[in-house]
Amino acid sequence: MGTNYRHQKIRRGGLMKIIQVSPTFHPDIGGIETHVKEISKRLAKKHEVYVYTTTKFKDYKKEGIIDEIKIRRFKSYAPSNAYFFSPGLYKALKNEECDILHLHNFHAFPAYLAYRAFKNKKLKKLIFTPHYHHIASAKFRGFLHKFYDPIQSAIFKKADKILCATRYEIELLTEKFEIPKNKMKRIPNGIDLKRLKKYSFKKRNDPNEFKILCVSRLEKYKRIQWLITALKEVSEKYPKKEISLTIIGKGSYGDHIRNLIKELGLKDKVIIKYNLPDDKFLQEYQKCDVFVLPSEYEAFSIVTLEALCMGKPVIVSNVGFMRDLSENTGYKISCVEDIVEGLSEIIENGFKLEFNPNEYTWDRIVEEVLKVYEE
Repeated sequence: MGTNYRHQKIRRGGLMKIIQVSPTFHPDIGGIETHVKEISKRLAKKHEVYVYTTTKFKDYKKEGIIDEIKIRRFKSYAPSNAYFFSPGLYKALKNEECDILHLHNFHAFPAYLAYRAFKNKKLKKLIFTPHYHHIASAKFRGFLHKFYDPIQSAIFKKADKILCATRYEIELLTEKFEIPKNKMKRIPNGIDLKRLKKYSFKKRNDPNEFKILCVSRLEKYKRIQWLITALKEVSEKYPKKEISLTIIGKGSYGDHIRNLIKELGLKDKVIIKYNLPDDKFLQEYQKCDVFVLPSEYEAFSIVTLEALCMGKPVIVSNVGFMRDLSENTGYKISCVEDIVEGLSEIIENGFKLEFNPNEYTWDRIVEEVLKVYEE
């Protein structure tokens, strides 16, 4: 089966043995998966780093090494790709020891299972990054959270430090679980600036064109239907402008979105893409004039951060990471009319973006995480 590293002892002499626990992990795609991978591969340059994670696939590789990260995967029960309940993960962690146990994602069971497995063990630090957004994506899940939340909240009491991606997340946790603010620390998600700078494209400088970009799963709560409705109004308001919208993503609300595009007569103005290679994906940022994400809720929104780092103004909901943004980055919206107003302002007057991407590099984020581990 390969290298057996599951019972290696705690490293001494400045090196720490760090276990990260995440519901899913690379090559699965998502904000949490990216977060855990990026901090783990940097920590692994100086420390022993393990990722304990789950999978619902039968043909998974149980053990492996990626970027010096030692990975163990366990089969999980994940109805509708949620919760990721894994007795195997719990059993394996019962036989483990480490200096730092770092748990991820309040909204799935692996964090709680790891907490239970280590409940009576001595740790240097128990760290929890909840990636909390408080809204269930379905009514039944919302019902389950009445029972689920009190169980998971035990981790908040035991954790030495709770790391939150946004000030908004700190506010939510303070209100919902009455966690003292001095127990929480804001450490945002990061960005790989080298990746963004790797590709260089020329933007077409046609004053008659205005290109809008939205990168999002096609789900109802993402409110892309708002953006399409706003596109109809703006196109009628500026008939001499060639206004177009590119949406990158797929999801369960896709048919509704396509029907709305057809109903409003926007088939020639909207294109939906997905599964783009990285160079083509980054090219879409380069080509656009503005990035729009009207989502009802977001824990963070890496794509908004990417757009800003690529020098694009944003029109976004006042939630998650976007709530932390200043007025020098774009416009905050709460309805279709706000989107129309923001687009109109940029079409008529342009926008002078003021944003420092260096505050969000993964190297800087990992420095902050290490300070928490070592303090």
